[in-house]
Amino acid sequence: MEWLFLVFLGMFGMSKKEKGSLENDKNSLKVDFQTKNNTLKDNDPYPDRGDKWSVMRRDLTELSDIKTMSVFKNMMIYVNKFNQKYNKNMQIFEAVRPIKRQKRLIGSGKSQANIKFAPHVERRAVDFAEYKDGAWLWNSKDLKALNDFLYENFPQWELIRSSRDFKTFVDWPHYEIKRSVWRNWQWVKVYF
Repeated sequence: MEWLFLVFLGMFGMSKKEKGSLENDKNSLKVDFQTKNNTLKDNDPYPDRGDKWSVMRRDLTELSDIKTMSVFKNMMIYVNKFNQKYNKNMQIFEAVRPIKRQKRLIGSGKSQANIKFAPHVERRAVDFAEYKDGAWLWNSKDLKALNDFLYENFPQWELIRSSRDFKTFVDWPHYEIKRSVWRNWQWVKVYF
């Protein structure tokens, strides 16, 4: 009976959470899969790469909590070591993602995450890419090399889920806090 009370308190606490500018309201959770058939236009406000949301949402301080931020700040230390060792410039391309962009990526086949539980929408994931000569580059070989380097060297890897954990979808730029770990951190936030 005690656990039921705790679940109710947790749900009540999460429902009062600030939504910010990401439009995470109940109405925005409906997905329009017709975007798969839409052709891109030159003035498209949500292109697949480099759109305004990516530029605006790269800051780690927008992640869901201090623990999530600290894990990715620690990860950045190892990403910078990788950059120095291999003469690369890997940076965070995107951290927090609004639902509109997530819908767009699902529609174009670049994401398979459920809208409601997408790691970027939940503010617990980052994507890396190389920034070179004013452009973002997604070289799979380099991104896999970064993943291998972090897997071997990053001490908090057990908290992370990356493309090497995905069975059917290759997404080398992507790193997320495991949902089970992240949810435990949310419970602590609600009660303490």
